Amino acid sequence: MSTVMSKKNKLGVALVKEACRLCGTLYDGPIVMNKRLTVSMAEKVKAMHGEVIGFLPEPCDQCKDLMSKGFLIIGVIEEKTDDKNNPWRSGHQWVLRMNKAREIFTEDVCDKGAAFIDISLAKTLGLPVADIIPKAES
Repeated sequence: MSTVMSKKNKLGVALVKEACRLCGTLYDGPIVMNKRLTVSMAEKVKAMHGEVIGFLPEPCDQCKDLMSKGFLIIGVIEEKTDDKNNPWRSGHQWVLRMNKAREIFTEDVCDKGAAFIDISLAKTLGLPVADIIPKAES
């Protein structure tokens, strides 16, 4: 059977991805299918295959594990951030003891268990900041 969609194929299926809101790691998300059985809707759904459609409903297992050990800080680079709801992550992650986090952040921030901070602020706070080489685009 050919994987090329024929004009008669009115059902499109796609496996989409979701990102962890904290670390940005991509995970396989839901399987999407069109409800309106038309060729044009099937093609739209098929085009979604592999695309990121949003965020996971809760932090990924790795971030949950880090948060269980203390307050999770995710390093970001504000200069490269276009969307305040999705900051450009630097690749840095730190876990602080909760009592130390309460000295730095407000109570409502600490209650969330995690925060984004610019790496320049991380340096000011004395957190180790290494040069991270971004992964090459494939």
